Amino acid sequence: MTKRISAIVLAYALSIMTGALLPAFGADAVALISSIAGNVEFQRAGEQNWCQARMGDSLFEGDILQTHEQSKASLFFSNGSILKIQPRSRLALSLRESGGKGDASRVASVSRSVMEGIGGIFSAEKKRETLTAVPGIRKLDEEAVVEVLYPRNSAILDPQPHFRWEMRGKGKTVMISLTIKGMGGRLWSLNTRDAGIPYPKGQKPLNRGQTYFVRVESADDSSVSEEVYFRVLDDRGAEEATRMAAQMEELGKSSPGDSTSEFILAAFFRSKGLYHAALERLDGLEAKNPGNRFVLEEKREILAKIGLRKQWEEVNRKLEAQ
Repeated sequence: MTKRISAIVLAYALSIMTGALLPAFGADAVALISSIAGNVEFQRAGEQNWCQARMGDSLFEGDILQTHEQSKASLFFSNGSILKIQPRSRLALSLRESGGKGDASRVASVSRSVMEGIGGIFSAEKKRETLTAVPGIRKLDEEAVVEVLYPRNSAILDPQPHFRWEMRGKGKTVMISLTIKGMGGRLWSLNTRDAGIPYPKGQKPLNRGQTYFVRVESADDSSVSEEVYFRVLDDRGAEEATRMAAQMEELGKSSPGDSTSEFILAAFFRSKGLYHAALERLDGLEAKNPGNRFVLEEKREILAKIGLRKQWEEVNRKLEAQ
């Protein structure tokens, strides 16, 4: 049964598909596998072999999707529709028969006229690039080093963020000086022995739509330091993000165990530059789908964008081990 999501979700989804997640689709894809539970396979048009389906795989005209006992999947179409495939089912994305036999298989097909209405949205010829360089990631010193964890090279929703960092290496100090700067210069600073602090109660909230800089350094050695930027989402962007999150939460409640809502929300956050929020959703998807290559690749690219080298290396090792 196909469930239509609201017009605002559709608009966001289309912008996501033609932007942030486009490299994962491939040319002329009809649908994207947005959720999988159990053993699900697909067969490419004109081929005999069946491939194990993964979340994030693209499906094209002529492909067949098959679920087995106690397995199911969801497809996310470019018109904003979600199609849920039940256990022991086959879906043929063409006019030809899927080849199901007997009562053990429920056969369905999406006609050519339907696909003409929803196809072509994923028609960009861009391919996923192999990440050969990690922009924004500096080589860390083997001695003392400080690394800002949040907020870091990303847009954020909260104008009163909880700052977090990590201090590691030989000779590290426990006293940290944290300084917040706007485009006009320093706003405030403080010293702490913690690895993070909530936004100080005595300070005015940061302005929405503005870019800021956070500098964390050793109180004893200013060479052990790091400065990164972040941007507080403007009012309109914050309203859109909040509304999108609420709608995806409702969609998730209506389909327990289906990861489509998390899938869409992670893509939306990434498209808006909310990289920390996107990573949080991707972490949840990885917990539900351990080792999923699509999720790991998305995490790796975001970690490269914000410059978290240690976490990037961890995800990269998982991908190289596959």
